[in-house]
Amino acid sequence: MTVVFSSSICRNSVCHNLVCHNTAIRLVPMVMMAFIGATTLFSSSAWALNKVAMVNVTVNIFAAPPCVINSNSMITVDFGDDLLTSRIDGVNYMKPVNYSLNCTAAASNAMKMSIKGDGAALDASYLRTSNTGLGIKLMNSGQPFALNTSLNFTYPTVPVLQAVPIKQTSAALATGLFTAAATMVVEYQ
Repeated sequence: MTVVFSSSICRNSVCHNLVCHNTAIRLVPMVMMAFIGATTLFSSSAWALNKVAMVNVTVNIFAAPPCVINSNSMITVDFGDDLLTSRIDGVNYMKPVNYSLNCTAAASNAMKMSIKGDGAALDASYLRTSNTGLGIKLMNSGQPFALNTSLNFTYPTVPVLQAVPIKQTSAALATGLFTAAATMVVEYQ
């Protein structure tokens, strides 16, 4: 892709449409103009009054080949129907986050991943759920992976993610279904 920038340099002039119009010289009668023009034709100060500079910049933009996450399908983590509110502690009910990552013709194997979403009231590093007082703690190979932060990795080895429900210590969780949503972002470093 070629991008052309045009620029004008004007001194004591009115500029529009990238053309300089010198207002001071237009006020001088034509007779005086011929005399001034002959005497100052090679003067550097006269040349400085009405200069236009064109600047051409060539830019090559290389778009990295896109990665396809989970074959462009939703990543679903199902915690099941048997969660007891008394056992939700950020350890019990941990589930793997199963996904695939396909980066064909990767420009670089150095990549970073982030999980973007709304933070829970109990801790902004946990994913907010539809049940007040309940969040989803994300893990990478058993270590905390805070929401809205990035994790560096080398493709084709991908992060091993887990999700685990966690509640506020004093929260009396409502029974029933809960949902949470986030966006996985993978970028080249």
